[in-house]
Amino acid sequence: NDLAMRKVFLIFLFFQAIFLASQSDLPEVYTVKIEDTGNEISFYLDQAVLEAIVRATGNFEETRNSKKIMDLDLNSYVREYKFLQEQNKNFIEIKIDAVELRSKLFDLNFSLFTEKKLKAVVWVNCNLSSELKSKTYQMALDECNILKDIISSEAKKRGGRAIYPILDSTEITFYEGKNMESFENIYFNNEKYSPDGWMYCYREKGFLCYLPEEPNNVFSNLNPYNSFLPFDAIQGLLDNISDPYRVKSGSKNKKILITVQGNTSFDALQTFKEFLNQNFLVKKSFLHRLEDNMFSFMVTTDSDSDDLVEVMLTDNLLTLSSKSSEEIIFQNIN
Repeated sequence: NDLAMRKVFLIFLFFQAIFLASQSDLPEVYTVKIEDTGNEISFYLDQAVLEAIVRATGNFEETRNSKKIMDLDLNSYVREYKFLQEQNKNFIEIKIDAVELRSKLFDLNFSLFTEKKLKAVVWVNCNLSSELKSKTYQMALDECNILKDIISSEAKKRGGRAIYPILDSTEITFYEGKNMESFENIYFNNEKYSPDGWMYCYREKGFLCYLPEEPNNVFSNLNPYNSFLPFDAIQGLLDNISDPYRVKSGSKNKKILITVQGNTSFDALQTFKEFLNQNFLVKKSFLHRLEDNMFSFMVTTDSDSDDLVEVMLTDNLLTLSSKSSEEIIFQNIN
């Protein structure tokens, strides 16, 4: 009977470990896969780290031409890489130290993204009705699918995803019969998908995409005079909808007491300590107090309490009880 109970307990611990791993939204490692087209290995390693930097900061525009980024030894953040072959193509899979990278970016005063799983609705009007019985129909359909693959790939690289609603026959007829200038007050059915933001793409001689005046507002007017190529459009959209979930460097070496109420077992204490070690806002931490149903850590940070709370709640294992500039109190939900 004792043996059976022990097995049940071990199984419980195993699944609890899986739960902990799956709930933490700030990854220790970024994994990037790039097709090998014959360049030097160092080129691919740099490209992978640059891709990871966009994900870590939540902003493509701010980082792509930054001298501070170009001055970094990008290869030093690579943990390992390996070669793969898929569908007769060669790839390199590169693992990047996300903890060290975020820490360095924060030291350089870049705002960092809290890794919220963003969802973008992308309305794609392939404009196929006039080509339905034409020899060019399949080519046009392929172009449309390639566009969706590009947008989905770029969203996935940044930890988000793109959703493609299907236009019904009435909508297709209406949208294809209108000039873009007539679309400014069309919101489609965005609210049905509860997205963080949206955009609209239209195929004519090629694809152009349009962003709303407020990309993270599902009821915002479309801006028909501001068109983008698909790659630039999805990057601009993700930059906009990531912005509310980015945290900035604030007062230097500020001390804040973080208290956790609830489970104070050794495992809970170790898990929380490791969580603090991985938190890019926490420069130093030490156990300040340990009692029944409560423990506290004193942390040194360059952030304010609001941003610290924002990042710590990504763990999904804590709920906020109260906060001030000197102390943050969480409830452990396990």
